[in-house]
Amino acid sequence: MARLLIIIFCSLLPLVASAQGRIEGTVTDEGGALLPGAIVQLRSNGTNKILRFCKTDSKGAFSLETAADSHLEVSILGYKKQRVETAGHKHLEIVMQPETFALKEVTVKASKVRERGDTVTYNIGAFADKNDRSIGDVLSKIPGFEVRNNGQILYEGKPISKFYIEGLDMLGGKYGVATNSLPQVDVGSVQVMKRHQPIKVLEDFTFTDDAAINIRMKEGAKSRWITLLNGGAGMSSDTGLWKLEGFGLRLKSDFQTMLTYKTNNTGKSIGKETTNLFSLDDLEANKDYISLSPPTTPSLSENRTLFNRSHAVTVNTMKRLTESSQINVQLIYNNNRRTAQGERLTEYFLIDSTRTIDNRKDYLQKDNELYALVKYEKNSEKQYLKNSLSGNFNWSRQWLDETGTNAHSQFARKPEYDIRDNLNIMRKYGRSLVSFYSDYRFVSRPQSLAVDSLFQRISQQIYSTNTYVMGGMRLGRFNLSLKGGVKAALHRLETGLAGMHRLETESTGLPDTLGLLADDSRFSFARFYAEPTLAYKTRDLNIELRPAAEYLYERFSEEKGSHQLLFSPSVSVRWNVTSRLRLSAGASSAVESLNPNRFYRTLILQDFQYINRGWTGYRHNRNRSLRGMVAYNDALHSLHTLLNVSRSFSTSPYTATRQFIGNYIVLSAVEQETKSDSWQATLMASKGLNLWNGVISLRVIYLNNNSTLLQNSIPTRYNSQTVNAQSNLNFSFWKDMQLKYGVSFGQSRMKMEQSPAASDICNWKHSLSLIIPISSFSLEFAAEYYHNKLDLNRYKDFFLADIKTTYRMKRFDIDLTLSNILNNKIYSYVLNSDLMSTTSTNAIRGRAVFVEVYYKL
Repeated sequence: MARLLIIIFCSLLPLVASAQGRIEGTVTDEGGALLPGAIVQLRSNGTNKILRFCKTDSKGAFSLETAADSHLEVSILGYKKQRVETAGHKHLEIVMQPETFALKEVTVKASKVRERGDTVTYNIGAFADKNDRSIGDVLSKIPGFEVRNNGQILYEGKPISKFYIEGLDMLGGKYGVATNSLPQVDVGSVQVMKRHQPIKVLEDFTFTDDAAINIRMKEGAKSRWITLLNGGAGMSSDTGLWKLEGFGLRLKSDFQTMLTYKTNNTGKSIGKETTNLFSLDDLEANKDYISLSPPTTPSLSENRTLFNRSHAVTVNTMKRLTESSQINVQLIYNNNRRTAQGERLTEYFLIDSTRTIDNRKDYLQKDNELYALVKYEKNSEKQYLKNSLSGNFNWSRQWLDETGTNAHSQFARKPEYDIRDNLNIMRKYGRSLVSFYSDYRFVSRPQSLAVDSLFQRISQQIYSTNTYVMGGMRLGRFNLSLKGGVKAALHRLETGLAGMHRLETESTGLPDTLGLLADDSRFSFARFYAEPTLAYKTRDLNIELRPAAEYLYERFSEEKGSHQLLFSPSVSVRWNVTSRLRLSAGASSAVESLNPNRFYRTLILQDFQYINRGWTGYRHNRNRSLRGMVAYNDALHSLHTLLNVSRSFSTSPYTATRQFIGNYIVLSAVEQETKSDSWQATLMASKGLNLWNGVISLRVIYLNNNSTLLQNSIPTRYNSQTVNAQSNLNFSFWKDMQLKYGVSFGQSRMKMEQSPAASDICNWKHSLSLIIPISSFSLEFAAEYYHNKLDLNRYKDFFLADIKTTYRMKRFDIDLTLSNILNNKIYSYVLNSDLMSTTSTNAIRGRAVFVEVYYKL
């Protein structure tokens, strides 16, 4: 009997073992989008009978008990049926291939846009055509997106907060080079994650209205190097032209690498692609005491106005250590040389007169910048840890020769060395959260300026820290948190101005009592703050009350210093009325931090004309504001709208001053209370046009500001208003054909209360581009028309035109471009700001012919 039981047990053992085995996995499409509702069947290899089956859940996941000699069969409407072997696997990632088929004359295929919860997935192949090379080219055509020249991405009018590739953050805020270089043909889809909280432990404790994007690559692009080369040569009316770009990207499940090299002298500022595109929580902005003002032409695109010679190298790597931790290394080097030429006529509006300065400028700047970062990050549901060490080193030299009203030769050295360490630790204990944050920074800026016989020397060092602890707990729908810490900094400023006594003896009008010429000063502060936050949070409603308070100690050099207790309360309400409609409102009363850069007793020569004089005083600006927002966004129907309105009131104990003394303009402030107020409104809308496979967009910005400036000891109150409106239409009547039309209008008004003197300028811009495909060729025509108001009855019309032909092969594109066909070399425009009007006439790039080869390996 015992022997019989043993035989029966042994014969059943394989069945028991097979019944205990389990296989898990996920089902996605080519773009990486999760596919819920897919049918997963376990079938016998011998009989093909169904042994077990299930459906994928809302996250595209499934789990099945396995059996010996079996396989999986996965199916879902719109995709090809997949057979997957189970032997030797415990976890599978199954990628479904789209399938189109006829069903009563209806074609079923993967949709252009899919929305699930807070995630919107855009199928890149449905928006791209053969004219698009980078992922940025495609995103710029999708409703709701805006892509700037430096690669920054905005979604629904707001910059994105994170840029992921395959769910991993390799580039941080310096993602612009990927936007402008990553080949769109290797991208399957782009996911937009609304209300994205990148730190997992904070998901239940804080509300965010930020959006992040995740680039999902095609399956074939994950197992090889993605590489491309783009280079060319040409000739302009002034010099020879060149361009060379190399890009390499390798994506593995646990390791990502991106390498780039770019160089050109064609008017493309590649260094802007490597700037940090996310906002930083710096303690304060570093002031440029020395600032030479080059000729600039903001009305035109950069490739029309920038005379450059640029090189950039980037190395980005990311190693995933565990499922929730990674280490990043970034190394970026930029070398840039730029020149500019132009004439600037500046008119200063006084109560009883105007003052005019007309100078011709010849400018040269050479920069070298090195950035390095090492970062470790662990991001799990219970713990968050990040530590980053970075260094940013910049060596800049500037030359500016001016002739005209004031003829001067100027040379400035402006190096900057910035080292920073950032540590952030968070830990969740059930419904409670505890975190620690520290940021330490050292900045050194030894700078100098030579103007004729004058020599201005500046040595600035900044030691700063921001350290805090935070605790929070969740009580049902209420979240209560308290953040307390200290921000502290020590600013040392050593200045010296040599040669001024020579000018004084030449009767320039500068009095001896205007200020010191040399000093060694210190400014330090310690801000002990407490920021309690009470939040009421449901799925659709979030209310936050934040009664912040701080104890502040500030001291300048040998002075006694100041102790103050300050309060800055704020309240905000965000309501998701529906899945499409969002409303928000808020109010705040904030005390501005003092600007440490204004604490000095000397005169500092900014350039040949402006002298800055520091001032002391520990009184703070108070700002009160009201704001409201309404947004209606329907990604499935390609509709995105947003309206922002804000009203602010500011009370400052100091009034900015501008004194005209001899040939100089002295900028400073006096202790005299002044009030200002402003309105600001922003309207943005975009709508996809399915009939023409296009998009129409509108952006309007209005700003009305009342302020006061003390000119030559006379208070001058003035009002400034600006309106900027821009509309674009992009559509295609047939495949690969593209027509773009844009029109923009800008108006700037400025008027003083005590004087009839005023300035009212406006300008129009029309742009048109047309791409016509002809077999393997395409022709592109582009034109720009400007109508600028220069003064009361004088307008300037300006026209630019380009033509480009492209020949496409399987891996090669060859472009031949003739730009600025009419060989226009001068552009004029007018700007208003702070009781002055500036008319600029600057040199732009002339006619050029350029041959370019784009090769994707």
